[in-house]
Parts: sequence; structure tokens; C-alpha cells
Amino acid sequence: MKDLWNLLLSAQACAGGIPENLIKEKEEELKKQSDFKFEKLRYLEKMLGEEKNDLKIVENDKIKMNNIKELIKSERENVKKIQSKKRKYSSSSSSSSLSSSSSSRSRSKSISRSRRKKYHRKDSRKYKSKDKKKSKR
Repeated sequence: MKDLWNLLLSAQACAGGIPENLIKEKEEELKKQSDFKFEKLRYLEKMLGEEKNDLKIVENDKIKMNNIKELIKSERENVKKIQSKKRKYSSSSSSSSLSSSSSSRSRSKSISRSRRKKYHRKDSRKYKSKDKKKSKR
């Protein structure tokens, strides 16, 4: 009740009829709101700046990816060209090499068989000679 009477007395003393305490309180409240809005605005500007930087990075990455895709395409084309050249070369030389390769295979087989036989013979001789020596003793 005392506060109310004090407000009425201060209102009568002021020219506008509004107590100075209420005016000061309202000014402080508005100042706090404006400070909050200003801080919020700063934060949003900062975030917008970061988003712009992120967008630049993404755009640069897209450009790099496109360059890499173009390089891959060109490398694939080069590989295809090389493969086609190899096919042409192998098809021309394969007909002449077929006959020679088959004869060389048969020779190698026959040589290896004969070698096996010789080794087998040698081994058997060693064993036979050892057996003879034992029997003589």
C-alpha cells in the first residue's frame, strides 16, 4: 500500500503524470530487449558468414569432382584405345604362334618324360648296388 501511495505522489510531482520509477524500469527493460536482439543479430550474422564459407567450400569441391570425373573419362578412353591396339596386335600374331607353341609343348613333354625315366633308372641302380654290397659282406 505504501508503494502505491509513493507512486501516486511521484506521478503528481511529474509534468506528464507518470512516475519516474516506472519510466526508468521501462527504459531498462527496453534496453535489455534491444541488447538481446543485437546479440541475436550478431550470432545470426556469424552463422550466415560460416554458411557462406561452407557454400564456397562445397562449390570448390564440386569443381574438383568434375575435374576428376573428366580425368577418369579420358583415362578410360586411353585404356580402351590401348586395349583395342593390343587386340589387333594379338589377333595378327596369334595365328602364326599357334602352330609353333603346340609343337614346343609336345617337345617339352617328351623331354620331361625321358628325364624322369633316366632319373628313375639312376635311383634304382644306386639301390641295387647297395644291395649287392650288403650281400657280399
